[in-house]
Amino acid sequence: KSMMRQKNLKKKQLGFDIDKKNKKKVIGLIWPKRIRNMLMWLSVAAGGAVGAVLRYGVNIASTALWGLNFPIATMIVNILGSFILGTLAGVFAHYGQPSHEMRGFIVTGMLGAFTTFSTFSLDSVTLFERGAYSAFAFYLIGSVTFGLIAFLCGQHLIKVIHP
Repeated sequence: KSMMRQKNLKKKQLGFDIDKKNKKKVIGLIWPKRIRNMLMWLSVAAGGAVGAVLRYGVNIASTALWGLNFPIATMIVNILGSFILGTLAGVFAHYGQPSHEMRGFIVTGMLGAFTTFSTFSLDSVTLFERGAYSAFAFYLIGSVTFGLIAFLCGQHLIKVIHP
């Protein structure tokens, strides 16, 4: 009996689980909760790194193209991020949910690092304090309006592709 217990323990360590009721090996890997949690943390961190690098690229490109007078980079990443998230919401609704780790990588990590509400708030207050009231109004209303429109366009895109 002790030998059988060691054999089952070794199988569990390899990632297989034993169905005690049917005495059969369950197909697929069964990850311990501790490892699943670590994979989730690593997925979010990796996605965050990708999103941060993409956001930095947008900052560099927009500064080179339009200068620093208007916070266009933050507006671009928030609107583009809204479009991407809307598209993903449509994809997930029509094609099924990705794994928790993939969702953490894309939505929480990558889009979380790519978009930013805190910078949006800072840029809004900065425009207002500078007395650039028309730029402040356009930025505030435009970011929210175009962000919502971009999200809805992303969802609509998937509905058109997959009716």
